[in-house]
Amino acid sequence: MSESNFREIQLNTKQVVFLFMACVVALLGVFLLGVQVGHGVSTDGTQASASASDSANDAPAPSVMPPPTTPKPANFDSYGALPGKGDKTTPATPPNPTPDSPPEATASAKPAETPAPKPVVAVPPAPKPAPAEKPDSTTAIWFVQVDSFGSKENAQKQSSQLQAQGHPAFVFTAPGGGARYKTRIGPLERNAADSLKNRLSREGFRPTVIK
Repeated sequence: MSESNFREIQLNTKQVVFLFMACVVALLGVFLLGVQVGHGVSTDGTQASASASDSANDAPAPSVMPPPTTPKPANFDSYGALPGKGDKTTPATPPNPTPDSPPEATASAKPAETPAPKPVVAVPPAPKPAPAEKPDSTTAIWFVQVDSFGSKENAQKQSSQLQAQGHPAFVFTAPGGGARYKTRIGPLERNAADSLKNRLSREGFRPTVIK
């Protein structure tokens, strides 16, 4: 005859392993808690014993006060021997004050005045000596008379044209009236005068060679 309150519990492998692990964890937690509590109790006991030993090592305070000390007359003699104390001692003479150093001169020496620079006078450079003129040749006495004009302006115009060509031309004013303004080139050597006459003739002029 089976009991009505009996029930069969069946556990598979996974449930058995889980139940085993839970028991192990619970036991481990209880073990660690016990270790921690024991460590705290031992630490408190050590501190309490150390405090008790320190208090035991302290010397007990004296319960009876020592008798008062009565000064002897000889002690006052040493007090009178101190400098400045008693009737027989001479007061110490204060040291002589050191002489003050002479005051520094407040007025500074005036700086030497710098003389004003002298004005520099520009000296013009010496003129170069003019080259010595070559003495006129004794045979250069010939002139080439190019043309004659009654107007001085026309004569000067032709003279400027000849000078532009490199000829030493000038205007000679002859006395009298008429065509008295002569355009001449010279003085020249006889050979140079003849050569210049031929050249001017080819250019359309009517020159003549004169002295």
